[in-house]
Amino acid sequence: MIVDRSGAASAGATLADVLQCARCDTVAPHDQLSVLVCHCGGPLVQHYRAATIDSSDLRKRPFGVWRYLPLLPIRDPARIVTLGEGATPLVDFAKSARELGLAQLLVKDEGRNPTGTFKVRGASVAISRLGELGYKVIAMPTVGSGGSAWSAYAARADIEILVGFPSSPPVPAIGPLEAAAYGAQVSIHEGGTGAAFTDFEARARAAGAAYVGAFREPYRLEGEKTICFEIIDQLNWEAPDWIAWPTGGAVGLVGLAKGFAELAASGLVSPTPRPGLLAVQHTAANPIVEAIENHRDRCLPSGPPGGLAPGLWVNTPFADDFILASIAHHPTLGETIEDDGILRWMRRSAREEGLLIGPEGAGALAAVERAVAAGRIARGSRVVVVNTSSGLRYPHLLAAL
Repeated sequence: MIVDRSGAASAGATLADVLQCARCDTVAPHDQLSVLVCHCGGPLVQHYRAATIDSSDLRKRPFGVWRYLPLLPIRDPARIVTLGEGATPLVDFAKSARELGLAQLLVKDEGRNPTGTFKVRGASVAISRLGELGYKVIAMPTVGSGGSAWSAYAARADIEILVGFPSSPPVPAIGPLEAAAYGAQVSIHEGGTGAAFTDFEARARAAGAAYVGAFREPYRLEGEKTICFEIIDQLNWEAPDWIAWPTGGAVGLVGLAKGFAELAASGLVSPTPRPGLLAVQHTAANPIVEAIENHRDRCLPSGPPGGLAPGLWVNTPFADDFILASIAHHPTLGETIEDDGILRWMRRSAREEGLLIGPEGAGALAAVERAVAAGRIARGSRVVVVNTSSGLRYPHLLAAL
């Protein structure tokens, strides 16, 4: 993801270079993006010029997403659309670490973000960049938190947004209500995520909106990779042994790998050892886990999504070949979880650690527990679990705790 063109880095200027299709290698100019996906249907990926970055220069900027401006695609910092995203803590789950036999178990609590979700990272960077490129109307398919985040930032950027939800499984009520509160045009489409989002995309394109689903534009990935930047920054530029990621569309999973590669290429972290990546999905639909565990480079069709964690409701990930290729250079594991593990870890996190986490983060903790018990993650490891949302986004689950 780093282009071999040497140059000096500045904490106040981007190193962004060309966009390149991950499938056919077609190059798109950085500042002339008239389409958001390559003509071949593959995802466009942002590349950066090679340059050594001084960590002390980065740390002169406030902690958060925009600290890492050299490795973000914005040309004009005055166009940044921000609500104070990022700068989320690593919460030490010391009790749970002792019980699991880990040296350290840290939870990256993305629930502290605006709208209570990690999705604001991608929304801030993507809406900033799309606004800089002149986009005025966008369309976001979602099961909840993405619609909330992108609607908030679209409102701040004065960009019109259409938000489409599936009818099945029923989404948490906060999703459509919150998006509408920010002024989004909200619609519910029949069927699960596959059929519903296909219908929504057709309607959005007929309305002249740019469709910004997972990997359907280049810039959400650039925002979500800052989770990796922050984790390693917080650990004093050392990588943990494992990072557990609740995996739906897998933009964040790819972001962990892309972020680490860019930090290593910039001299901010040693290129080895790479952190292991634990992809977590629900037993109802787990195409990425199944591909990882069976060493495939494409995903097979999976069952209809379900369970208590909407962030895992993806059974047909877009750009699955790109996802799997992106993480192939890391030690990688896949684990599936069920609803009982989600509720148990939501309860345990609240009562033992004092943190009300979302069902996706709870599922990732359950997956770490399972992987350690099976010997797949060694006891004595340092593990970071990304909690992608606040438990307050799911009030309907609290009675079960």
